[in-house]
Amino acid sequence: MALQASGPISINDLKTEFSSSNNSLRAYLKNAGIVPNIPANSGIPTSGALSLSDFYNAVGADVTPNSVDWTPITGVDFGTSNVQTISGISADITISVSYTGDIFLVTYVNGAIETSPLTISNNDTIDFAANAFGGGNGFVTITNNSDGGTVLDTFSVTITDSGF
Repeated sequence: MALQASGPISINDLKTEFSSSNNSLRAYLKNAGIVPNIPANSGIPTSGALSLSDFYNAVGADVTPNSVDWTPITGVDFGTSNVQTISGISADITISVSYTGDIFLVTYVNGAIETSPLTISNNDTIDFAANAFGGGNGFVTITNNSDGGTVLDTFSVTITDSGF
């Protein structure tokens, strides 16, 4: 969610949006540890004068990939037609990737195999490759650990043949 585009903004609005208990306005300078340096927060200074009006349209975290949807994975061999690529996460977050069913899932961050939980930096690329011996079905759940456990998405996986 984002702060409003006009009207009064209070320190309590900042505390809610940025999941903080800090009452000092100076603590909300961008990159001071509370406010992420993402495009939506471009009007918030990193130093100098700061006012509540600097926070119009500001967001605590933008973790939804830009114009990319986590669609179902379908495929017949490991690591080619059944890879799901996600890019455009514009915040530094920690996510958990879990899967259920009779599938095998490998998660890559910027081309390197990673295990959950994953630390995702600004504009990293995440690839999921799935397989199941003899074929199988399952579901992948991606959870944002950085905000207390919001499920970012769940998508299905259907493997029609083994790639082993």
